[in-house]
Amino acid sequence: MPVRRTLKTIHPLAKLAWVLNTSVVAGVMSTPRQLFWLAMTIVVVFALLSGLSLRNIGKYWRILLTIPVLLFAFHLFLYPAAGGSTQHLLFRWRFLHVTTAGLADAALYSLRLFCSVFALVLFLATTEIKAIIVSLIRVRVPVP
Repeated sequence: MPVRRTLKTIHPLAKLAWVLNTSVVAGVMSTPRQLFWLAMTIVVVFALLSGLSLRNIGKYWRILLTIPVLLFAFHLFLYPAAGGSTQHLLFRWRFLHVTTAGLADAALYSLRLFCSVFALVLFLATTEIKAIIVSLIRVRVPVP
């Protein structure tokens, strides 16, 4: 079995557990550096084990980048600029304020979202929907 097709052969529920675990780990991490390394780990897993080309995953890049970038911009510019001693004002234009605390929090939130969404995209790109449904039925997940 080629190494590049490993993710396609893993049981769908195991991959789903990995996605949930990755999202929880991303939510717990407290520095952008930790989240950057988590994102790089996901990229390495994608590159080495998925068996997919960048063209196959290219259709997901709009979601992978647009949503975290919008969250970053929204949080960066609309972070409350209540003049505390921990905040340093970097930029101000009318009601838009960029502070060091806003920049740090925006990086954290957008990287957390990026890691979670990228793990989900990797899961969906390497798992057939039918296999997911069959696996969930076998473990008796209730159907609405």
